[in-house]
Amino acid sequence: MTAKHNTREEWLTAAIAAVAPLFVANGHQLPAVRVSVGFPGGRGNKTSVIGQCWQPAASADGIGQIFVSPILGDAPTVLSTLVHELVHAVNHANGDSGHGKEFSAIAKPLGLVGKMTATTAGETLAANLAATSTLLGDYPHAALTPALSGVKKQGTRMLKVTCPEDGYQLRTTAKWLAVGVPTCPCGTEMEAEVPSE
Repeated sequence: MTAKHNTREEWLTAAIAAVAPLFVANGHQLPAVRVSVGFPGGRGNKTSVIGQCWQPAASADGIGQIFVSPILGDAPTVLSTLVHELVHAVNHANGDSGHGKEFSAIAKPLGLVGKMTATTAGETLAANLAATSTLLGDYPHAALTPALSGVKKQGTRMLKVTCPEDGYQLRTTAKWLAVGVPTCPCGTEMEAEVPSE
């Protein structure tokens, strides 16, 4: 396969145009969205969430935004993830969110299967996305493996402080412990745990 797109965003934008007819055939018009590659926002493990769709209300210009995780490098998997996130975009346009019955009512007829929070492409959709991938050319991205980045996982910044008298506990940062150890409501000076290296 040869590269037909210079950037991931060009490829992903072309991919949206390529899968739009699947939605139209099932009675759904895709809303305007922006698409890019990036780690998901919010809480949780950044490597377990492979796609995210932000509602239009979260964007200053009212256009929803989709992010595909940089850990994905296989074009058909990227396309399957993109279809999942586009279902969210359609739902957001209809005032719905989440992975409930509204999501399922759009996702299943498109060919997404499995648990609705982590769908994959069923056999027919997978074949369609493989053909789409061929038409789009190489996905101009190399998958990232965060565990190989050499960056150590940061431990907690909150340190436990305990009253030796009554066991009362709270958590604070090393910055505030440098100012002084707090006093327990009972009047006893509390003791801070020693931060681990």
